Amino acid sequence: MNRRFYFWPHGLTLVIILFVLSLVAFFIYMQGHQTDLVTREYYKDQIAYQKRIEQIHHGQEIDSLIHRTFKPTEKELVIEFDPLLMDKPPVGSIYFYRPSESGYDREWSIAPDAGGRQILYLDQMAPGFWRLKIAFSRNGTDYYLEDRLDLP
Repeated sequence: MNRRFYFWPHGLTLVIILFVLSLVAFFIYMQGHQTDLVTREYYKDQIAYQKRIEQIHHGQEIDSLIHRTFKPTEKELVIEFDPLLMDKPPVGSIYFYRPSESGYDREWSIAPDAGGRQILYLDQMAPGFWRLKIAFSRNGTDYYLEDRLDLP
């Protein structure tokens, strides 16, 4: 009685077991991994995106009237509104969005001085990539501007 040993059924079983174990390990790892959506209310924000497109279009029309100057040594951002915009000052917010860590996001109200200038001190903000979002209303029209900012 000479019995032959076939390896392939045992090998196939071993491969399936290792595959299932690796899937289980991956799912356990991903449960502990923090994943942030782009914003807290991502899906709600997507529905309102058409309004944002109109705001972006309006913002592009007046982009040259809002000067943004970053001074890295002082860690400050100077936003200057053209005198043409200051007959009725804009009402809105300046938002710093950190894509890599939503807990670092910051927001300021737009409050330019009489000359149309607003200075934001950024010394408490973490270095790295930030997205600057300026959203405001003026004379019943909504505007939105967005810039990239790299803090040293």
